[in-house]
Amino acid sequence: MKKLIALMMAVCLLASMMTFAAAEEQPVRRFKYKRTSMEVTVGDHTVKGYLYMPKNTDGPVPMVIACHGFGANHENLLYLCDKLARQGIASCTFDFWGGSAFSISGGSMADMSAVTEQQDLDAVVDYVAALDGVDAERICLMGHSQGGFVAVLEAVTVPEKIHALYLYAPALHIPEAMTAANPDPEKVEAVVSGYNTIGVRYVQDVWGMDIYAKMPTFPGKVLILHGDLDDAVAMSFSERAVEAFPDAALTVQVGASHTLPDPVQDVLIQMIADHLYAE
Repeated sequence: MKKLIALMMAVCLLASMMTFAAAEEQPVRRFKYKRTSMEVTVGDHTVKGYLYMPKNTDGPVPMVIACHGFGANHENLLYLCDKLARQGIASCTFDFWGGSAFSISGGSMADMSAVTEQQDLDAVVDYVAALDGVDAERICLMGHSQGGFVAVLEAVTVPEKIHALYLYAPALHIPEAMTAANPDPEKVEAVVSGYNTIGVRYVQDVWGMDIYAKMPTFPGKVLILHGDLDDAVAMSFSERAVEAFPDAALTVQVGASHTLPDPVQDVLIQMIADHLYAE
């Protein structure tokens, strides 16, 4: 299948704050929603987060699971979940176990890896797919940075469960970076930097992994947004993903860095809504 690389340069205005070409084309209909706490058992721990279910829909609705990045938590994605639910799209976000020093799901960052986070995510996928009002055939994943890598890992591991991927600056370089920095995976030492810890398992679980080789197994739509000022994850990693996935597109967000402020989330929200409403 011919690969699609859409370099759609969004307008950026820099003033006292950054604003971006956003969602003036949002669907007219607005929904009220119910927000509830969510707890999902994963082995010997519990993943905690929040579920946003739109009310008075015409039937089962798609679900977008939002995944935070390394050292972050669910609070970074509450804005996105709120806006999606108001457009009639169910959403949820949660803290990975050990995902940060302040994760509401508990756990230690020293014991966390992309694989443990993918296991958490898989349990959440199964949980939301069984909810009344959710279209189990349209479970979608949104991921930022490491959350984007974890979302990809879930999609290529269980492609039958995932409908689409929406990624912002996905940290697809993690396996290559960990492998290059640790020539012998048996001699890895934990690294502590401020509140963040990279444990031995963090390295060993992805050592030698070729995530790009796995991408052709996922047939669903993949939409990637990447800032042209990102100095944490090079855009080339997203460009490679577009070539590797069967059905993927990349949009360049002019003036955006690696962080995910509300104006950038607005662009991502519109991207998600446009895709799901067009189906």
